[in-house]
Amino acid sequence: MFKKGITLIEVLITSGLIGVISTLLVYSLMYGLQSSDYSINRSSDAGNASLAINDMSKNILLAISLVDRITYQSIEYVSDNNTIILQLPAIDSQADIIPGSSDYVIYDYDISNKLLKEKIIPSDLSSREFALRNLLEKVQGITFSTNNTSKGQMILINLTISSGSGMGSSNYSLSRSVRLRNQVLN
Repeated sequence: MFKKGITLIEVLITSGLIGVISTLLVYSLMYGLQSSDYSINRSSDAGNASLAINDMSKNILLAISLVDRITYQSIEYVSDNNTIILQLPAIDSQADIIPGSSDYVIYDYDISNKLLKEKIIPSDLSSREFALRNLLEKVQGITFSTNNTSKGQMILINLTISSGSGMGSSNYSLSRSVRLRNQVLN
């Protein structure tokens, strides 16, 4: 006569199958979460890069000219591929231009810390406030190049940031060409 019940081998096989299925399920969920985190981080990094380019573009549009070099508090800044110095008209508290007075905005790439920094240096008459801020983190590279056209000077910004971290990291690049709208043409 046969006894009704479960043998030890049946219990072991069932337990093994449940273990394998559980492991695959947990692995799939963890991979999905990592992929989701990567997508969120990449989207956030791309958004920050777009905001930084928009901020730079706004000041380029306001600029009167590009400046080759400026000394501020015994530090000399020089426009090159990684640094740009903009001369903006100084403004009063009603945002009206103050004739003969200029403010300066410096965008500088700090290679060692992978930061894009913005420094605003107002004139004594201007209502703009001095500011020094990190405009963007995770910067892998930025280049500023200029091109003279019949409509004035154009600035091309090429920006590359790293997005994500570890095995899931990649680079995100953004470019924009902006014309100095307020420049004085000869």
